[in-house]
Formats: sequence, C-alpha cells, structure tokens
Amino acid sequence: MAHIAQGNEPLLLSEKEPSFGRDQKPGEEKVIPVKANSLKDHPKIPMRRYKLEVGNSNNIKPGNILGAIANEADMDSEYIGSIQIFDNFSTVDLPDEMPDEVLKVLQKTVVNGKRLNIVELTEKNNKATIGGKSGKRNFGRGKFSKGGRNDRRGGRDSHGGDRRGGDRNRKPKFSRSKPKK
Repeated sequence: MAHIAQGNEPLLLSEKEPSFGRDQKPGEEKVIPVKANSLKDHPKIPMRRYKLEVGNSNNIKPGNILGAIANEADMDSEYIGSIQIFDNFSTVDLPDEMPDEVLKVLQKTVVNGKRLNIVELTEKNNKATIGGKSGKRNFGRGKFSKGGRNDRRGGRDSHGGDRRGGDRNRKPKFSRSKPKK
C-alpha cells in the first residue's frame, strides 16, 4: 500500500540542500542592515542593533538570547526587539538609552558556554557568511511574557493587578543602572 502511495519517492525524508535567499549561495557574504527595527508596542523608543558572538554554531536559539538579556539586564522582554541568528554570530535590537553598566554586564554574560561579547553593529562588523548547513534564521520578537512558558497568571501580576496596563509609551527599566544625581 505504501509503495503504491509513494511510488518511487522515498518513504523517509531525504537530506535536502539548505535553502538560502534568492541570490545567496553557501559561503557568500551577506550584509546585515545596521539600522535597528522599532518596537511594535513602543515605536517611539529609539533602538540600536547589537552584535553577539554566539550563533547557530553554538546551538543558540532566540529564547536563549532573550532569556539571557532579560535576566542579566533585568529588562522586560517587551523592550527586546528583533533577534537574528547567523552561523557565527547573532544580532539583537535593544533600546538606544541602555546604560553602559548594563552593556558591560551583557558583554560578560555566558550563553551555552560562550560569552555574548555584545558590541554595537556597525558598517565594519555587519557581514555574515552564509554557511553550508544552517544559513540565516530570522526571528521577530514574537509575544514573550516576562514569566515565560510556564507563566499561568493570565496577564496578572503577583498582586492580582493587570501587568499589561499603564502607559504604553513608558521608558524601559534598567535596574542595574546607577541612580542619576
């Protein structure tokens, strides 16, 4: 029966060549745009694109990057923008007003055994080589909650109030920053 349905096609999936962009081939360089995307829920907050020294070769997933930044910088995930993962590095869009102290903490942060070594993405460091196996993976920010996958509070904070409310144009909170004098 399976032979009739499948014909000469193999029953199990065969390994296919990776798919790249229309004009991209394995080993070619791709220029990554330096300009960060604005946040969907906070379009007035200026953003900056950063380069992280972790990528597909380190088995990095968007959740790894999101979790590391949210936890180490004590930043709500709603202020973490677009994440793109390439073979040897990743990019993430973060608020432009992020204090230097927070950036220093993120530079030392380790994910999957590798330091992030976060730096601003510039015209000098914005080229990615498209590898033979993985290629580029583009992940938008998506809808992440601060509590993560197991957060069952239904949009309510620990005091029973609605954590989504308030001023939608409020600035991001960075608790590791020094108080202004």
